[in-house]
Amino acid sequence: MQSKLYVGVIASLMISGMAHAVVTAPVSALANTTITNVGLNRYQVDITVTGNAGAVVLEGDIDDHITQISINFPNSFLQILNLAVRGENSLPGIAAVERIQQGGNFSSKTIITQFDIAGDLGVPGGVTDRVDVHTIQSMNIGGDLRADVRADLGSGTRLIDNLVVDGSILGGHVRVQGGNLNSLTVAGDIVGDASSDPSEVIATGTIGFVQAASMNEVLIGDSNAISGNSTVGTVECSGNFFSTTPMTMVSLDSLRVDGDYDADITIQQPLDTTDRIRVGGSFAASGFIRLPASGLQGQIIINGEDVAGTWDGTVTVGATSLSSPNYANTSGSLGGGAAGEVPFDLHNEDCEPVDGAVISSTAAKPSVISLRHYGPIEFDVGATPIRMERQQQECTNPANWADVTSDFTFAVGANPNILEATPVSQANFLCGYRYRAVHNPAPTGNDRLRCTQIL
Repeated sequence: MQSKLYVGVIASLMISGMAHAVVTAPVSALANTTITNVGLNRYQVDITVTGNAGAVVLEGDIDDHITQISINFPNSFLQILNLAVRGENSLPGIAAVERIQQGGNFSSKTIITQFDIAGDLGVPGGVTDRVDVHTIQSMNIGGDLRADVRADLGSGTRLIDNLVVDGSILGGHVRVQGGNLNSLTVAGDIVGDASSDPSEVIATGTIGFVQAASMNEVLIGDSNAISGNSTVGTVECSGNFFSTTPMTMVSLDSLRVDGDYDADITIQQPLDTTDRIRVGGSFAASGFIRLPASGLQGQIIINGEDVAGTWDGTVTVGATSLSSPNYANTSGSLGGGAAGEVPFDLHNEDCEPVDGAVISSTAAKPSVISLRHYGPIEFDVGATPIRMERQQQECTNPANWADVTSDFTFAVGANPNILEATPVSQANFLCGYRYRAVHNPAPTGNDRLRCTQIL
């Protein structure tokens, strides 16, 4: 049976300013390609690179299944192969590919410029299925990823630029050793085989962006197979994030989990002032978020979807453990940031003056009262989100509080967790009185104090 796979070999020849020569036969001066039909539209492709650089294009249709693409660099000098695997005539791509392997001189480079298949990469139970190259510029998998995708061969900085999986990652790993993973987008779930073999997403350089519907038994920024940890940008999960294997990242810019969180993540560098971890549902009792001393500089949000999610897990900041949404530790002792459960409570110990403080008649009166919450808040301009009241110090009637709200103006501070109440005049602070801030009994409309930056 004649192979339906189309092979174009583009030899990178620069002679007298001529354009690249295009050869549609599977043989060129720089790369020899052999396609073997092993039965039932299943093909094995063998490529031997004989020159210093070239390109091979494999085209097929939805009936074609490639069991293996073997790339051999037989020479001792640096060789580069640009490889594309795609559908014929811009139609949906090849049904499935099981593995791509490079052999020979491992300092040479296989660069996948384009990879579009309609079905799976790897097969169920294919423990040896993998893609093993230097660089992947673009890879689109129409089905599931069941194989390992690795950029770990060849000299220089390795790269996976853009990897898209329309299905799920089922037991596969994505690894870049000595380089970066810029983007991984999974329409379905990322699922490890078991807690002893979690699905790894690791780059010993940086991970820019990872997105999936849910993540179950994963290792992001960490690996059981290679040494080193990742500097991680954004991780997004529209469902739950569960993993029983602890993972470590050098740093993390943003973790967004729309569902529940039950994992153990250690972040070696501080969660910076612009960094955020957001859990839409519950923070499970067995879950941990571990930061270095003074490492909570940004914001952690629990129950961001406002679905009655609960904070039952533990945030550690150095030797300090925060295990409830009303912890007493001040933001200054943690690094300047906060962790809060929606709706955000007032952080009494972190207000200025602190809750219950007594100011001497000879001391300067506060120019502003800072009411710090466990998360960012907002209200409409000109509104009165709280009511200020005062009572004579000698008064013992708990109902005898006078409304003095009109003596103050209100604004959100430079820190969005802080509501500032500023006296119109210092004369409004009278000696011998207690002052308190209370929520309006039934705040509606413009006067509502609202949680913000939770979505």
